[in-house]
Amino acid sequence: MTGKRKGAAMIFISLAILTVAILVFITLNTWGEWIADYVNTVSLASLSTEAQAAAGTIFAAYKIFFGGLMSQVGGYMQVVGNFIGILLTCVSLGIFTNGIFTIKNA
Repeated sequence: MTGKRKGAAMIFISLAILTVAILVFITLNTWGEWIADYVNTVSLASLSTEAQAAAGTIFAAYKIFFGGLMSQVGGYMQVVGNFIGILLTCVSLGIFTNGIFTIKNA
């Protein structure tokens, strides 16, 4: 394989890695926000009054036990998404730069 082909392959691979990094940034941050706020989005208003009374105590216990946990898990997902996204972006930039130098020196 010639130097120019190697360099072009490196650039293509780096762009694919950058695409994955952008998807990680978007998906993990969005999912983390959704999980953290899920307990606050559930509403009992669509239920009848009898069902609201019965479900109210169960839902209050659910909020107490799982509300804090879900917000922590959502926060951790956001942190992991940012870390992996930044790491993959740096790897992509390194491979891209190496591909440019390989093409230039071929």
